[in-house]
Amino acid sequence: MTLGCSMGAVYANNLIILVVFWGMLAALLYLLVSSDGTVKASASAKKALIIIGGTDACLIFAIGLIWKMSGTFLMEGLHISLNSPFAYISYICIVIAAFAKAGAMPFHSWLPDVAQNGPAPVTAYLPASVDKLLGIYLLAKRLCRYLL
Repeated sequence: MTLGCSMGAVYANNLIILVVFWGMLAALLYLLVSSDGTVKASASAKKALIIIGGTDACLIFAIGLIWKMSGTFLMEGLHISLNSPFAYISYICIVIAAFAKAGAMPFHSWLPDVAQNGPAPVTAYLPASVDKLLGIYLLAKRLCRYLL
């Protein structure tokens, strides 16, 4: 399911569909990490969900700003010039969401906890999964092209 949601987010051409798959990945991460059943794994899963879910709110806010500026949710043909403060704010919010999903500084504190307390198969799957790389992909390939 994680791989399917990751592929759904990669191939999404609509910002609403992107945020739905993006949010489903956060929920699946929580379920995968807490599947160990220990108290430490549950606490790590909650921490990851709070950090990633909180920054997902930034992504939703950015999509709202993009819709306000462009009037569409379609990413194909979307071009936003950086001549307004809304464009800069939306880009910063997207960067925050992408950095949290990728486990990059300063939103990286969930990653060591998950690696230490999560189940071994989940810990082995996370670095290789598209879930972590999705934040970098979103920032580098999809939305930077439309915002710059």
